[in-house]
Amino acid sequence: MENEAQDNAAMALCAIGGACALLVLAGWAIDVVGLAGFGSPYPTQPLTAVGFLSLSFAMLACLRGSHRAAVAFLVLPIVIGLSTLLQDITGLTFGIDAWLFPDRIGRAALATPGRPTFAVGMTLLLLSAGLLLAMRPSLRAGQWAAGLAMAGFGTIAVAGAAMPLSGPITDPMLRYVAAPLPALICGAVLAVALLGWRGPVWEGLLSGLGIDRTILQVVLPLLVVTPVATEWVEERAKAAGIDPSVSGALETALNIGAMAALLIWVTSRAAREQRARRALTRALDSAPIALTDTSGAVIHWSMGCEQLYGWSRQEARGRQKHELLGSRGADGGVDWDSGADGWEEELVERRRDGSTLNVLERARRLEPRHGGEPIYVLSMTDISARTKAEAALRASEARLMLAMEASDIGIIEWDAVSGQFTQSIGSGRALGVEQGTMSDLGSWRDHVDPADRAHVYGTINAAVARQAPRIRFRYRFVRPDGTRRSLETSAACFYDADGKLTRMISLYIDVTEREEWQSRLAQLQEEVMHVSRLSAMGEMASGLAHELNQPLTAVVNFLGTAKVLRSAGDDSKIDDLLAGASQQALRAGQIIRRLRTFVSRGTVQEEWTSVGELIGDSVALALASRGRNDVDLRVETEDPDLRVFADRVQIQQVLVNLLRNAAEAMGEIPQEQRRITVSAQPDGDSERLVITVRDTGPGLSPEMLDRLFTPFVSGKEGGMGVGLSICKRIVEAHGGTLTAGNNEDGGATFRFTLRTRPGDQE
Repeated sequence: MENEAQDNAAMALCAIGGACALLVLAGWAIDVVGLAGFGSPYPTQPLTAVGFLSLSFAMLACLRGSHRAAVAFLVLPIVIGLSTLLQDITGLTFGIDAWLFPDRIGRAALATPGRPTFAVGMTLLLLSAGLLLAMRPSLRAGQWAAGLAMAGFGTIAVAGAAMPLSGPITDPMLRYVAAPLPALICGAVLAVALLGWRGPVWEGLLSGLGIDRTILQVVLPLLVVTPVATEWVEERAKAAGIDPSVSGALETALNIGAMAALLIWVTSRAAREQRARRALTRALDSAPIALTDTSGAVIHWSMGCEQLYGWSRQEARGRQKHELLGSRGADGGVDWDSGADGWEEELVERRRDGSTLNVLERARRLEPRHGGEPIYVLSMTDISARTKAEAALRASEARLMLAMEASDIGIIEWDAVSGQFTQSIGSGRALGVEQGTMSDLGSWRDHVDPADRAHVYGTINAAVARQAPRIRFRYRFVRPDGTRRSLETSAACFYDADGKLTRMISLYIDVTEREEWQSRLAQLQEEVMHVSRLSAMGEMASGLAHELNQPLTAVVNFLGTAKVLRSAGDDSKIDDLLAGASQQALRAGQIIRRLRTFVSRGTVQEEWTSVGELIGDSVALALASRGRNDVDLRVETEDPDLRVFADRVQIQQVLVNLLRNAAEAMGEIPQEQRRITVSAQPDGDSERLVITVRDTGPGLSPEMLDRLFTPFVSGKEGGMGVGLSICKRIVEAHGGTLTAGNNEDGGATFRFTLRTRPGDQE
């Protein structure tokens, strides 16, 4: 907002400068020389007006953000300023002075008709250079721009002061260095506009607050001494017989130097003081500070108070502060002590919108220096967040105590120096012991299960030896009645400067029920997997019966043929027939063995298992009900003898489920397109094996991919939706991962990993 106001003020000044230049040109255009001089007998040259008009347009374009247009407008003032200075210094004439209104400027009493004075040309160059620097965003460029603007202001001011208001110009030098009134106005307002946009002294130039006693003590004597000094110089020059032109130049130089130095000093000092004053005022005004009289009526209401309470300073001024805000203390009210030197109190106050807040009010009594009523300075700090946090902390502590008592959670503090044990309230009831009976380390040790004492003490001693900040361990606590509870303990350790343990605070949780439920859950999960295998076995029963019927039929045929040959007296082929019958019987036994192993109920038993045998048995079980000829099955393994460390039955269950799903997914496509590829490849250097089941079916829908392993979500009509979720749990229990995705050429791929060495759990 402040920058916008400064920009608006600068644009207004540019408009004033441009308007003055237009009036000068209008005076020359209508042949009214008095208008070109604003009533004085010394009109401003047309080129001077053009230069200042173009400079004002350049500043306006720059303020609007169009720097290219600004540079284009600056060409004219720079050319006019340079040509003026070069012609005056070299004595040459470039022939551009009479480009505008040549017949009219010749009638004016001017030293060089049509040409700006030397001071005006210098001002145009200084302001143009300052504007070019002001376009750069750096602070250094802004400081240089301000300096050039101040120099331009001083130059045009001194030149304007040198111009007589009436009568002829007797000094020949004044015809070159003086500035008519319109040129003075244009140059001054454009210099101030430049300072207002980028200079650091804007506030000091436009505000009278920056002029203090020190400035007046310096300025007033200088204003008196300077004319006297110039007259003395002029008289001494005449007495010495110095050429009047030289003495005039000395007098002009003295005036310009004195005025420029005065201007720079005054504006710089005023700017520094004004910036400091405004910075302090803004800082104080942004804080919630109020001034009141001794009765509590508001004298000053800062912007911070407006933002905090919502009451404007117009609404708050003159009203009792505590009545306006409905202030109340801890006892429900608040008393205003008009004789107190100050106070500090926590209050609950009301905003303008009716909402309440907690504030810390600090008051200080100030006595005026020169008599009068004392005032109170009140500063308010919003402590609503702190108050809410404290209330929430108290409520949280209360809830924590209730939760600890309800959940049999306890805290024990052990002072290692004194050996004293301190139990939290309710912890004795959770442990089944009287409160305070475990008073030292020895009494606690008596309740630790003898089978766990070595582990517990070893864990504590090892942690203390390395000065560990925390310890975690689990042990069984023996109650006085002989029952045991499993406790999971987390302890924080504190040490002295020498690294010795001084204190230990431990929190324990009774996890007995959790362990019992975990054991029961493991049993239920094993039963679910067993039921799943039985269900799959039931679905495959007809196919397995057909597969089992083949070797049994072969056995009957072999034995029947052998019987016929024996009756015929031909014993030559009986041995071969009996060998064939034996081979088919073994084949039937293998089928029955697979079935018994697959549906067996037993504990998890991880062992080294051949990948080739695992895949072969799984394929035989999974595709028995469909027939091997219905699907083109391909098995790809780099090393069929590769072994994995896994539970054979559970991994077989995973493979059977994936193979059956793949076969069922291809039921609607032509038989010649049905293909299942089972591959087993090492997973790089991770000592894991990747088993992949890939089919050429329709693939998985996006909806199914998102919920594929969610229990009771099935993509098959009538399916229970537990097969894949069980498979995922089995693989993860083996330290692997099970993933699925669609193939680019159609179908789906399921991939899971297994360990190739024991103990590699993730």
